Amino acid sequence: MWEAIADILTSSNAISTLLFLAVCVIGAFVLIKTGMLQIHTKMVQVGATDRERGIIRQQLDYVLLHLNSLENGLAKPDGYNEYLGKYILERVYDEYVNWITFNHISKAPSYVEVKQKRIVELIGQYTIKEEFRSDEFNEMIMEDTKQTILNLIQIRESYKES
Repeated sequence: MWEAIADILTSSNAISTLLFLAVCVIGAFVLIKTGMLQIHTKMVQVGATDRERGIIRQQLDYVLLHLNSLENGLAKPDGYNEYLGKYILERVYDEYVNWITFNHISKAPSYVEVKQKRIVELIGQYTIKEEFRSDEFNEMIMEDTKQTILNLIQIRESYKES
């Protein structure tokens, strides 16, 4: 093998061969950086992983800020337990994190409906006060969940365009 390489490098075509290899390496580098070429093996993963991490980071930031603003904006009835409220929001955040990391978020009505029911069920599981079990509150949570799903999809789409 080394003799063949030595023969190529000492031949009259050595400059054109090295130039061709350099162009191939630069071309592969550009394709990898733009995300058009991805290499995934057991040992090496090269390609769109940086972009994917950026998308996930933006989605997680959005969900965290959104849930914090939701918690601050909710009217807290008498007997509201601050720690329980924060615990419920942490559980909801964990649910959103699962959706984001599994990367299967969809606008499909069946998907949105299942996720809405999951969040309502999750909140209802830990809620003590009847104010947080009302149909009006559940409808607000369902609409908020739908809007959050649409915003997460929008974040992904806008990041893919850039």
